[in-house]
Amino acid sequence: YQAQAMIEAGTITTPKPAEKEIGIGYLNSDHHAALFVAVKNWQYFNDNYGIALKPVDGTQSRPEKAELIVNGQKIADVRLIPGDAGPQLMQLASTEAIQFAYVGNPPAIAAVDKGTPIKILLAINTEGSGVVVSNESPATDWESFVDWAEIRSAAGKPLVIAAPGKGSIQDVMIRYSLEWSGLSVSEG
Repeated sequence: YQAQAMIEAGTITTPKPAEKEIGIGYLNSDHHAALFVAVKNWQYFNDNYGIALKPVDGTQSRPEKAELIVNGQKIADVRLIPGDAGPQLMQLASTEAIQFAYVGNPPAIAAVDKGTPIKILLAINTEGSGVVVSNESPATDWESFVDWAEIRSAAGKPLVIAAPGKGSIQDVMIRYSLEWSGLSVSEG
């Protein structure tokens, strides 16, 4: 809330410079577009908000290093570290190679369960996943999808649902939603 209040007031408090480089882990996915936009349009954020992630080498299409700038002052050196999947980023967090990551909740929860000293601050992307059905489906929203699933199940033709990767955020979300709606899930 302090950050929001500072932005609304138009005054950003300049923190003291970091003593060590900060590692930010991310996935090469549109879910992490906020980071890509912040780095690519650093000048806009600097000019309008007084905070920016300025790439060290502006010629790189995917910068590896940036500087955190607040009120025109360099506050920290930042290393942008891509990962192939959330669990890989959580492994980097467990070794303190990164101090911040854009990652789905399931890998973060699994890392916490394993004792990794991290916490989830907030969900960045709430519109990144969805239930997709064929045009011939009678479903037009979640309620009609549940009705369709119940009708198919009663007729002995249960729906076959695909989700990318067991334990992925999409897998967790669809399982939770189905169970919350009173539908059972079986794997085949």
